[in-house]
Amino acid sequence: MNRAMEVSLPPALMGVFLVDWLDEGRLVVGLQDSEDDQLTASLYIYDLQQKKLTLFYQGKDETGYEMTLKHLKDDAFAFLGRDKITIFDKTTLQPQRVIRLPPSTRGSDLSSDGQRLVFCDDRGLNVADTDLSNRKLLVKRTGQDLHVKAPFSPKWSNDDSQLLYILCLYEGTEGLGVIQPNGTGHQFFPIPDVGYTQWLNDNRQILCGQSDYIQTLSMLIDTGTGTMTNLDDERNKCGMIMDRSNERIAYALRVEEQEPYRHEMTVYIRDRKSGQDRFASSVHYQIRNISWAPSSRQIAYSTISEKGESKLWVQPLE
Repeated sequence: MNRAMEVSLPPALMGVFLVDWLDEGRLVVGLQDSEDDQLTASLYIYDLQQKKLTLFYQGKDETGYEMTLKHLKDDAFAFLGRDKITIFDKTTLQPQRVIRLPPSTRGSDLSSDGQRLVFCDDRGLNVADTDLSNRKLLVKRTGQDLHVKAPFSPKWSNDDSQLLYILCLYEGTEGLGVIQPNGTGHQFFPIPDVGYTQWLNDNRQILCGQSDYIQTLSMLIDTGTGTMTNLDDERNKCGMIMDRSNERIAYALRVEEQEPYRHEMTVYIRDRKSGQDRFASSVHYQIRNISWAPSSRQIAYSTISEKGESKLWVQPLE
């Protein structure tokens, strides 16, 4: 195993909430801090060749829902916050456009051309143009109080032909829904406590699972056949993520023992064709935010120590 490289982070931060590859030589790193009782989201670019971390965006964005990066066409990318989406030029890192989200938004996503918006609010799952014109309600929020069912965390497929969402209950989630932007072809897959989702490149399969680090579940859904395949029989594999070729899966294997108490996690890589798993990192207390480089030759991830210290690592795989 090649040795991982630690990336030095600014001191006195609450933690790492985002790790994503902008290209093979640059990482986008999202860090959280607290100022005047409000969480501050800071985005840094890390240049692997220069070994330099540079701040390029900072905003007092409320958290509680996913804050993610979206790769767009025309050499651009978007930062999806809770109340707005900011589009950046991938080369200069300068902001190009800000899209304000409706009040009470509970997760949003932008189409790959940056022209269409999907978002969840108090009404349900909506699609619209980015100026909120041509708005259409696709899935209604139903029930009240303990009986509420509300879609959240929507995502466009890579070709923008389908949408997925997680159906939220008062406590936990009921499953994952898939629907076309025109409101047809609605499918629902009952999977309890879904916490993360990923469209595969075939725009047909979805990798999803629980984000609970105590008891995990990972499933591969084929929306064409309706089949669901369990990828985690032992229920100890956290944060599964597919590489861009859809040939390998990275995950954090959790080992936990009670007497004497021991908790540790290690990154593993699974080859889908052979089914073989091999370890790809040192042992850490907690591992989060695993991200594949475009070439699939390296990964990045963040760790949290038992004392709460956050670190960022780049791990060569070849």
